[in-house]
Amino acid sequence: MSVDVQVPEGLWDSEQEGVVGTWYYQSGEQVEAGQVLAELLTEKVSHDIEAPASGTLEILVPEEGVVVIGAPIARIL
Repeated sequence: MSVDVQVPEGLWDSEQEGVVGTWYYQSGEQVEAGQVLAELLTEKVSHDIEAPASGTLEILVPEEGVVVIGAPIARIL
C-alpha cells in the first residue's frame, strides 16, 4: 500500500500554490516517517514537508515544479 505525500491545507495564508525548492532524497531511497523530504517555497515563506510514513520514496513533482494545496508531490511505497 502507498501513502501520498501532500501539500498540507493551511500551509500558506494567502498563497494557493508554491514551488518545490529542494528534494533531500531521491526516488527509490528509503525514508523514515517524520524525516524532512522536501522544501516548498512561495514568495513569502518556505516550509519543510515530512514523510508521513516509512518506505521507498517515489517523487511525483520535480524540483522547481509548481504545486497546489492538497496535491500529492510524492508517494511512499
